[in-house]
Amino acid sequence: MLLGRSAELRIVGSGASPDTQRLRHFADCNDVPRSWIDLDHDERAASMLEELGVDNDETPLALTRDRRVLRNRSDAELARALDIDATGEYGGSRP
Repeated sequence: MLLGRSAELRIVGSGASPDTQRLRHFADCNDVPRSWIDLDHDERAASMLEELGVDNDETPLALTRDRRVLRNRSDAELARALDIDATGEYGGSRP
């Protein structure tokens, strides 16, 4: 399974990529349980990209629990996809 049981989000990208670092930081700041696969060091990464039909230049990826593959999305797009208000609160926008 691509997502671990405790992860809401799996991030796949190079540790040297500013966009990967941004997504990891976003998840951490918003208390989104996440895991990370480093394209530079994880031997599973290349086969995962191939399986998903994704090129390296489309990374970082955010793989959601509901099996969506989000290619290099902005923080706002990721928040919408995860149904959070970007302050760590799940369940959509505030009233």
